[in-house]
Order: sequence, then C-alpha cells, then structure tokens
Amino acid sequence: MLGTSSQPAEPRTKRAILPVWLSYILGLVLASLLYVAILTFRFFNYLDGVQSAFAAAEFMYLCGGFLFALVVLILPWTVIALIGHLLDVGRSTRLVYFIFAGALSFFFLNCLTTNPVPFDFGWTTRTQIVFAAIVHQGLYFLACGGLFGASYCILGVPRANRKTMKNGIEVV
Repeated sequence: MLGTSSQPAEPRTKRAILPVWLSYILGLVLASLLYVAILTFRFFNYLDGVQSAFAAAEFMYLCGGFLFALVVLILPWTVIALIGHLLDVGRSTRLVYFIFAGALSFFFLNCLTTNPVPFDFGWTTRTQIVFAAIVHQGLYFLACGGLFGASYCILGVPRANRKTMKNGIEVV
C-alpha cells in the first residue's frame, strides 16, 4: 500500500495530568487536610463542639511539627520521585511504590519531627517524644503519607507506554 510502513507505530508516552511540582503541592494539601480531619474527629470526643476540636487540630498541625515535616520532606521526596520515575514498571506497580514510599517517608519524618505535646516542659527526653508520636499518631502519619504518594502518582507521574501481553509476558 502506498504511504504505509511495514512497522507499527510506537505507542506514545502519555503526559501526566498535572505538572510534577503541582501534584506534589496538591498531595501535601490533601495529606494535610486528612491529618486535620483525623485530629478533629479525635479531639471531638474530648472537647466541646466541632469548632474547639478543629481549633485544637489546627494548633497541632501548625505547632506540633507536622507542617515542619512537610517542609523537610522536599529533599527525600525528590530522591524517591527520581527512583520512581526511573522504574521501568507498569502503572499499578508504580502506584504501589509511591503509596508505600509516601507512607514510610511520612511516618519516619513525622515521628522524628512531631511533638505530641507541642510545648516541652523538660520532663521528657527526645526518645520518649518519638515513641509517643509513634504510639499516638503513627497510623495517622501512614494514612496521610499513603494518600500523598497515591495522589502524587495519579496526578503527576506520566503514564507509561501501553504494553501488550504475549503468552502472559508483558512486551513493550
């Protein structure tokens, strides 16, 4: 046939939904909202009304170290994202990688930087503070980090080339 080549055209790499930096910021915003929502729900049982619980949650977010950990996360996340972009795996495997990387990085950074008692009265050591953060907020950090990693991957990571299956093996 005229004007056709015998070789099939290569599938093009699809673009990401958002630029990487914007997906990073949006992931941080979503993780922050989840953290404040969890703390508001937790404080609601102990305080009078939603406004008091929300104010306490905002105070813990701003002064408890979570916000500081988000700033500190920039450099480790750059390395994590670089490794994730270099992985030659499918989209679902990359999503699992970013969810676990986000959850673990949030967990470790927040447990090291967060103080469950925002004011230090001198009666606790740093080791006791880290253990208290793990016990009282460890699951919150894992959930927020997983949400951050998932939103970063879904919105900011370009979709890989479409792969075809031949005898159960992925072929590019």
